[in-house]
Amino acid sequence: MPVGATPSRDGVELVPALHRRRLPKTATDVWHATRAARSLRGRFDVALAHGSTTATGLLRAKLEAPLVSVFHASAALEARFLHERIGFGRERAAAYALAPLLDRLERRSVHGSARILTLSEFSRAIVARRHPDAAGRTAIVPGGVDTDAFAPGDRAAARARLGIAAGERL
Repeated sequence: MPVGATPSRDGVELVPALHRRRLPKTATDVWHATRAARSLRGRFDVALAHGSTTATGLLRAKLEAPLVSVFHASAALEARFLHERIGFGRERAAAYALAPLLDRLERRSVHGSARILTLSEFSRAIVARRHPDAAGRTAIVPGGVDTDAFAPGDRAAARARLGIAAGERL
């Protein structure tokens, strides 16, 4: 088992790969995702990324599995929005400086993904407008849970099964 891996039920391993430090995640997630994916090379049927930084990292790892990216929003558009609407200062300068990098990360992740999933028509339209060649690889997957299939069941029984005391706060 890789260093830092946490075994879970049904043979699924959770590998914490994105470490939070003082540097912004835009500067570190690509590297951390690349390194973690390379250490697990050959063990994926599909790679799923939420966001352009992790998607770019997975692409850099050159996995033998297709990449599926969840496009929640355009971080580059959000940075430009912030730059235009916030007062002068450090946050505005950071938004201005990050926008070109965020554009490159978004472009790389969208163009390198076998499929792009969005949660809404609004986000799908952003992908189609900003990356027309990716429109045919984009699908809407509404957020939510089928509560008939995924019902929480009896809380007391679940706590007992997991060894969590009845009054313990979660």
